[in-house]
Amino acid sequence: MDTEAVSPRKGLFVIHVALFRMGTNSFAEAYRSLGYKVHHGVEDVRGNPWTDIEKAAEATWPSVGTPRQPFAQSDWDSLWGSKYDIVTDLGSPFVHELINAYPDAKVVVV
Repeated sequence: MDTEAVSPRKGLFVIHVALFRMGTNSFAEAYRSLGYKVHHGVEDVRGNPWTDIEKAAEATWPSVGTPRQPFAQSDWDSLWGSKYDIVTDLGSPFVHELINAYPDAKVVVV
């Protein structure tokens, strides 16, 4: 299936809310079979954007590390939204922020 036909708009199409070992791999494969580009964190642990995820954590929870300004949609786009249609496990801690950044995205809660 052509991904362009699935999600012609920018940003995340689905925010998948589930932690590790809660079927995220099966869901990631199912989403891919439908033609979506999926970020599933445990598939490439060394290749994950850990520095940017740390910045997102510092922006989300000011008591963690170095406090930062809250992430804007452009920040989330540079982390996941410009490269993927769906984020699974690693996006779960930021679900409220992602929903605010992508209000038209579908939310799947597992």
